[in-house]
Amino acid sequence: MHPNEVKDIDLHSAIGSTSGPLYGSVLLRFSGHHPLNIFTASIVHHEGYPINFHFDAVVVTPGVERQSHETVWWLPHNTSDGFLIVSSLTARGARVRVQMSDNLGHVFSSVVQLHGFETRRESIRDLVLSGRLSGSYGGVRVLPDKNSGQIKAELVLFDESAGFSAIMKSFGRAGDDQPEEHSVRGPLMALSNPDPRLGLPAGTTLRPFLFLRNTSRHAITPKIDVNWQAESMAGVAQLSTSTIPPGAVRQFDLLNLQSSHQVPKDAHWATVSVSYQGSENDLIVLAASYDPTFRYGLQTPFFSSLSYAWKGGRWEVGPDHDTFLTVGNGANKPAQAAVTFFYNGASNRYEVPTRTLKPGEQFFIDMAEIVHNQIPDMNGKTIPPDITSGSYEVLEPGAFAGHLYENKIHIDRAYGTAVYGCAFCCGAQAVELAPDPFGLLTGGSGDMSFMSEDSCTATWGNATSLSFGWNTSNSAIATASSPLVHGVAAGSTQANATANLTKPSLKFAGTPACQSQDFPTSGPVNVRQVSQSPLAISMSTGDTNQNISVTESGPAGNLAFSVGLTSNPNSGCASTVTIPGNSNFSGSAGFKVSASSTTCTNGFGSPSGIFGATACVTGACSAQGTTISIPPQVLIQVLYGEAHGQAAAGDSISEPAIGSSIKDRFGRSEFPGGSTSTYQAVVIASQYAGINTSITTGVNPELSVAINLFNGTQSDTVAGSPCFFSPTAADWSALQAALKSGTATMPSLSSNDPRCYAQSSPSRQIVYKSSIGKNVNGNGAPAFVFERQKSSNTVPAVVQIQ
Repeated sequence: MHPNEVKDIDLHSAIGSTSGPLYGSVLLRFSGHHPLNIFTASIVHHEGYPINFHFDAVVVTPGVERQSHETVWWLPHNTSDGFLIVSSLTARGARVRVQMSDNLGHVFSSVVQLHGFETRRESIRDLVLSGRLSGSYGGVRVLPDKNSGQIKAELVLFDESAGFSAIMKSFGRAGDDQPEEHSVRGPLMALSNPDPRLGLPAGTTLRPFLFLRNTSRHAITPKIDVNWQAESMAGVAQLSTSTIPPGAVRQFDLLNLQSSHQVPKDAHWATVSVSYQGSENDLIVLAASYDPTFRYGLQTPFFSSLSYAWKGGRWEVGPDHDTFLTVGNGANKPAQAAVTFFYNGASNRYEVPTRTLKPGEQFFIDMAEIVHNQIPDMNGKTIPPDITSGSYEVLEPGAFAGHLYENKIHIDRAYGTAVYGCAFCCGAQAVELAPDPFGLLTGGSGDMSFMSEDSCTATWGNATSLSFGWNTSNSAIATASSPLVHGVAAGSTQANATANLTKPSLKFAGTPACQSQDFPTSGPVNVRQVSQSPLAISMSTGDTNQNISVTESGPAGNLAFSVGLTSNPNSGCASTVTIPGNSNFSGSAGFKVSASSTTCTNGFGSPSGIFGATACVTGACSAQGTTISIPPQVLIQVLYGEAHGQAAAGDSISEPAIGSSIKDRFGRSEFPGGSTSTYQAVVIASQYAGINTSITTGVNPELSVAINLFNGTQSDTVAGSPCFFSPTAADWSALQAALKSGTATMPSLSSNDPRCYAQSSPSRQIVYKSSIGKNVNGNGAPAFVFERQKSSNTVPAVVQIQ
């Protein structure tokens, strides 16, 4: 089956033709994430009569065998009868004791022996007559003997003369809970003035009433609130009650509330809430709303479940059929409700706009109105008019502690009957603290999340907002306060927390229910001290001797480096840096840094970049990372080829000056690559004869000079001069004379002069950097002079800078 899909099985056809009465049970097996992932119900209909029943499946669950099934018998007419149906759900079989009582204190007991998977039914009227029970109603208890297998008990009523049928829902009871405040509610309780959409004959008046049975050994005084809904208003009325003795059944009439005007006469529906002090199902509640002839009427089930997700069974529409759905907020704070209807094998959906409900507020949905009137959903979609059935779900978006209840009724206007249908609730199936394991630094803090796995979808969500009681098993290692964990000292401990979430329960006789429950869980906390060195690495793509040293104090963990490119100034090609990790690291070790030298996709070589690298051991990262600077290799090569001899002689000025000259070409279209403003485009063989391509590693001092240029540490030292050359002795004499005279006329120079801007106006100017030493070839001239464009033709041809 697909998610949210509904399948029908015709049991009559599946079993084949037989003679005589036929009844039994159905065992469904399936593979799924949770026992409640399949919603199953059987429908029994007396053809030709307005008599039908539905039976919800229960889950065969170990540990629920020794529980009683509690309900009420009721024979409103002399022609009324019913069946007590008891089934064995296991191959073990069961010996079952049936106890029936009336309000005069008479008790009648009988024993039913069931073989494995056998179903037996007993006439209610026969049991009442056999037990000489008085009145028209009383209590029923079905209790399997010790060591019996799990059973299921149902009680149905019918009257073929009146056309009456009813389901007397049974409730599982263990009686071992601590007494506390319990509350059950019955949505869609029909009041005396029936909703016209039910299609009952004009003038039909219903008598809504409740059966309350005390299944315990102590007296109970219930409180009954009637949350009514009229066309234009809503409100709450309280029904007068009395103390119910142990074992007794009392009938409470809601008609009095409308007769006394506590509830408006035009109110069609109510959600009835019954609260009491005791154990769960010490008080059971059944409801009915029938006309005086019992020909027309309907019931609503009472339950205590609240959930954030309900997965419903079938909805139906048609010429004589309709489905009403109600959704309400059973909590004491506002809650959102989103309803989705599925059809076409659940391949299509109709989404009702999400509503925010105040405490106690509810709303109704009429499926016939949606389909027949072609009302669009929140996405503008409509359900095609030929669609007659599908499934549905009710969600409280983003919640894990449920506040919503729901109920639906199926209406058969041909017979004037309506039967209720139940949905299965979703809840937390598993919880954990994440991340797991958790890495934390000494003195540092980090968040942990309380995660919950949904029983229906098997998806995980964050339920941290519902968590409490945060602590750690060893506060000397770490402390916790929701949801913050603080590292105190290196070591390992556990973080502990609890969340109050909705949980699907099979506590009572395998009947699904959802209850609020505390979920405690723990998660490992590993506190570490992680450090690394050095703070900075300068390297070439060809270097293989650079390492980052990491020291970790704490339990062994997975060491990995977080490496990211922070900048790549004036470069057309980015390098790739890799640093291997260690899956089981502790103590201290060095890790080699590698930088790729692959040619980039834009055709440039010399990849470069400034990277940040941080060592992390199982989520705990060093507070101080390492900056890895990789200049373009072509920049190292040109500095080496043009001025390595000067550097070897102790000249620390020439190479930075040449680097500044190269950088001064960025943004100048008169130079090749100047518009591109990247080293790879500017430093080319046609412009720099001294590029030494044999240099493939980070030689010094060229590497350091290149790094300072690349990362912007070095400012312009040549006063904006984009050209340079090494003057001859004669050139130097001419330049000295021009410098001394201040002439604006450029002296005649050798072919070493690149003559930058010679053809421009204003023309060129020679910049002599006095801090540059003499050329190491011994000609007595400066190692380099620089060339730039004049600001005007009248300024000196040669200037001196430091």
